[in-house]
Amino acid sequence: SKDTLSKTFLFDVRTDLSGVVGYGVASMAAEELWSLAMPAGHRIVQVQTHEKDAVNSAGRNIGEGSLMVKTINTHLVAVASMAKDDSAMILTLFDTVTGKTLERLSHKGCVAPVNIVMYENNVVYSAWNSKNKRSDIFVLSIFESTVVEKYQLNPWKGLPSWIQDLSP
Repeated sequence: SKDTLSKTFLFDVRTDLSGVVGYGVASMAAEELWSLAMPAGHRIVQVQTHEKDAVNSAGRNIGEGSLMVKTINTHLVAVASMAKDDSAMILTLFDTVTGKTLERLSHKGCVAPVNIVMYENNVVYSAWNSKNKRSDIFVLSIFESTVVEKYQLNPWKGLPSWIQDLSP
């Protein structure tokens, strides 16, 4: 239906591997909403979308009753780009609806092949470190900025509404 299409967002990697373009569907035609360019002299070597799997829990217990709330966004995409001289790899994590960049991390000496897995609020990726002659594995976990104190959660109040909205 027309309502379903108006909520459809797409992205495409440029053919020269220099960036990503996001589209939204309006009036049965794709309209460019945003674009994301890779750093100068970089080419895209790997793209991974978020796995739309079940979420085990909306938060992570960090002790003494405190909780870190996970950022769960199924519209996240991780893009690994490599410098043309193989001097560094950059991982860019962005939202495909808004085009907003959430994280951009640089790893000197890392080269292809790059492998990326995304699940819940985690991005796990690996690359070959040409300087140390080994595979390096990286883990990025994304949490909301709010840490809930133990006295805010109790059996009489239940979960705050903003946590219930994050639950599957």
